[in-house]
Amino acid sequence: MKRVATACSRIVPKGTTRHNCLAVFLTLVALGVLIITFDAEPAGAEPAGLLPMPVITSTQPPPTNPPAGGVASDKKGETQTAAVTPQTTEQAIKSSRLALEYHVALLEIGKHRLEKMSDYCANFTKQERVDGEDLQDMQTIEVKLRHKPLSLYMKWNKGGDVGREVLYVDGHLDGEMLVHLGGIKGKLLPPLKLDPKGNRAMAEARHPVTEMGIQQLCSLLLTYRRRDLTLTNGIKWELVDNQKLGDRECYCFVVDYSDRTVEKTYRRATTYIDKELMLPVCVRNFGWPAESEKPVDPATLDEQTLIEFYAYSDIKFDQRLGDEHFDKSNSEYRFVRRQ
Repeated sequence: MKRVATACSRIVPKGTTRHNCLAVFLTLVALGVLIITFDAEPAGAEPAGLLPMPVITSTQPPPTNPPAGGVASDKKGETQTAAVTPQTTEQAIKSSRLALEYHVALLEIGKHRLEKMSDYCANFTKQERVDGEDLQDMQTIEVKLRHKPLSLYMKWNKGGDVGREVLYVDGHLDGEMLVHLGGIKGKLLPPLKLDPKGNRAMAEARHPVTEMGIQQLCSLLLTYRRRDLTLTNGIKWELVDNQKLGDRECYCFVVDYSDRTVEKTYRRATTYIDKELMLPVCVRNFGWPAESEKPVDPATLDEQTLIEFYAYSDIKFDQRLGDEHFDKSNSEYRFVRRQ
């Protein structure tokens, strides 16, 4: 590393510019080491239907500001520098600012990739707690999404109101979405026109359909993670490698906040980024327990405070969805009653 710095100093003259260049160069070198040490094998087949709740297999909670090495005391009370091993160095990197910057970089890459893709189909799995109510049943939804203009078709296949269909096209139907209910209600009632952000539409969801999709998820996550980079206290994070969502190989990023003054909504936020697609494919977010509740073990606390679980699987980017896929008169949909 000393030779690298010396070589760089010969190229860049002394002064503020030189220090900035050195800092950027060394950061890129460290990022390269981080990427090389992580296994990025291609993922396997994507699962269909409901996804099992992913379980994070981390060896230990991340320290707030972990050093690469530490100081220990021997039997005589004298201090000595703790040995730096590849394992401690790797753990320090995974809990360092560099890991959070890597998280932001992956989200930016994913958002940039999606900006070049016109549309896709996927299975969307969700489970939410709305307005402090009981956690909803897990649901799996068929999704067709086109980016410009934002066009969305959704059909509930498992959990929730099975058979429900939702159609939304930006600039159409006066900005409203078309909803065909499932079950017996769908047979008796005509399709409903609802404001995506109105009380009726939001009674069963934490986010409106206008925020649906992986691109919107990238943008939302980037807002939080960029904010996290500015925090100096009350936050810790960890990059947990070799995680899976179904059969997909993923990186998992875990961010923990110390109290509501740091982050009022989320106590813990987890994000899974598919190694092959380089896209966020799952988030699990946890809220704060009621102040009257007694402390419990971490696993039970997560179970009691889960407020959002969203996951995308079986993603297909080669469908080329035309206007007919977002037309209420499509014969495969039930928005128009057939004679």
